[in-house]
Amino acid sequence: MVGALVGSVVGGAIGAAIWAAVGFYTGYEVGWIAWGVGALAGLGAALGSNVMGSGPSTGSGIIAAVVALAAVAVGKVTVLELHVQNDPDLAMASEFTDEILLSYVALQVAEHWEDEGVYIDWPEIPENQWYRWREDQFPAGLWEETEMWWDEQTREHQNDAREGFRQQIETDVREIEDIYGDLGSENFLTIFDAIWILLAVGSAFGLGQGGSDE
Repeated sequence: MVGALVGSVVGGAIGAAIWAAVGFYTGYEVGWIAWGVGALAGLGAALGSNVMGSGPSTGSGIIAAVVALAAVAVGKVTVLELHVQNDPDLAMASEFTDEILLSYVALQVAEHWEDEGVYIDWPEIPENQWYRWREDQFPAGLWEETEMWWDEQTREHQNDAREGFRQQIETDVREIEDIYGDLGSENFLTIFDAIWILLAVGSAFGLGQGGSDE
């Protein structure tokens, strides 16, 4: 059964990688790819059994089915993890720079402007980004006023504000991570996922046992 295990793991890993890549780059989890993951795990088990064993059997089919189930789960988790690792907001928030600090101050200045009825022509930010982190993501006049206000503050006030905004960033980061966590739990196993996973496990078992009745 070693051959079946090795072959199915290799096939499942390839399938999980394809699943994760498609899910990450397209933003969609294509259900039939899960079916393909099962097929690759099954074919790998059958091939491994032929090369390193006495040929496919019911046992190799069971191994393929279990590996297929695990591979689909790994693929789904990997998609979510890739989104987290490549989230621009989380990447920017990883360092607390002076520019990030001023961006938070600038947002407060913007609220003051809006309260006074001042129109703000906001520059566009990437569609997958929720926060404004850099000078070029704010109107020039707003940023200049922010810098002037900041320079006029005492060192004590600046230190207090810096600590306050640092805590705010930590809160915002946790909110982003919670959103991903909720997204993952809500979409980890829908009814459609269950259907495709059953097909994947069935295909893995059928191909993995190679049609054997043993």
